[in-house]
Amino acid sequence: MYDRAKITIKSGDGGNGSASFRHEKFVPLGGPDGGDGGRGGNIIFCADNNVTDLLAFKYKKDFKAGCGGNGSSGRSSGKNGADIIISIPVGTIILQENTVGEKEFLADLEQAGQEFLAAMGGNGGQGNQHFATSTNQAPKLAQAGACGEGKTIFLELKILADAAIIGFPNAGKSSLLKAATSAEPKIADYPFTTLSPKLGVVQKDHRRFVLAEIPGLIKDAHQGKGLGYDFLRHIQRNRVLIHLIDAAQEDPLGTMIAVNNELALYDADILNKPQITVLNKADLISDKRQKAIRKIFKEAGVDIYFISAQNGQGVSELMVVVDNFIKEQFYKETPMLTSEIKILRPLEKKADLITLEDGIYIINSPNLERFVRGTDTQDAEGRRQLRMLIMRRHILDALAAAGAVEGDTVRCASFSFRL
Repeated sequence: MYDRAKITIKSGDGGNGSASFRHEKFVPLGGPDGGDGGRGGNIIFCADNNVTDLLAFKYKKDFKAGCGGNGSSGRSSGKNGADIIISIPVGTIILQENTVGEKEFLADLEQAGQEFLAAMGGNGGQGNQHFATSTNQAPKLAQAGACGEGKTIFLELKILADAAIIGFPNAGKSSLLKAATSAEPKIADYPFTTLSPKLGVVQKDHRRFVLAEIPGLIKDAHQGKGLGYDFLRHIQRNRVLIHLIDAAQEDPLGTMIAVNNELALYDADILNKPQITVLNKADLISDKRQKAIRKIFKEAGVDIYFISAQNGQGVSELMVVVDNFIKEQFYKETPMLTSEIKILRPLEKKADLITLEDGIYIINSPNLERFVRGTDTQDAEGRRQLRMLIMRRHILDALAAAGAVEGDTVRCASFSFRL
């Protein structure tokens, strides 16, 4: 099972606004008619029940949404860029790589149909039709489209199943999955036969539930040893845990305690899940030994079930017990009534409005920079209007606070001028 992926996404840039004027016969004073640029396409993740793993991202790792079209004369707006909807399995966590290379949580899509807007397309720039005033009836200003967002995204799948079989290697998890379902996991007599989760469907009368076999763990798995996180990450999603223990070993109670200690060290909330303790390989031990084991677990306050996954002994009865636990757990849970997901994002740190670099005062304003990119700075009238737009009161106050005086050079994007 491919349960992790790293991809890059880039939403579309917005289209540029147009700075054009009406040129019609017998209309000598045609006004501005520049249209707006179209919006860039979004990148959207959608949880889809028809997608079972992240294998598709092994072959396609780059996703780019369409850019918005540029505005044109006649107040014609550019077309919006096409969105990209990326289907991912239900239960996938979405993270992004920040500026220092760390992973930051973005969303957890745990319901089919849930969507998450991972990268928003850039807004289209406004055409000069919007900037006509009584004092500026021939605006040559236009706005460039905003850039889209580029991100490095990590996808991590935590499988969703009704019940999960957990335990140390060689406890017989694969054999139990095979005996209870039509799944065909690999079975062999050595540790870590199963390297990734396997799923099967159990049919009980008119009910069905999904049973997962989770890879075995070892001591200190919570620190990443052995299959470590690959094991522990997947059991967080399941409603009921089937704790499978090899009955033929010397200290089955100690084994149960060791496994639960690993779970608690990784995530203490896992121990709040209903847990059914099952002793496998009952056909290899005597009735007397079974009674002794049952007594040890009873004194510890734990109910146990004996089975033999190899020959099917007790498996059907165990699945009835599991089904009842699942039904009880289902009614305890509060279902989500909406497919909407609310994402809380940390506020981005805003850059200083004015910075000083090599004696030049730099105006850091994405909105004004879009006007610079969208206006012909080689045209004298365009430069004059652009300077008037930039030199607003709050900009002048910020320049003065930064120490700028008359005669100093000011720059906004590629446009420079003197105070």
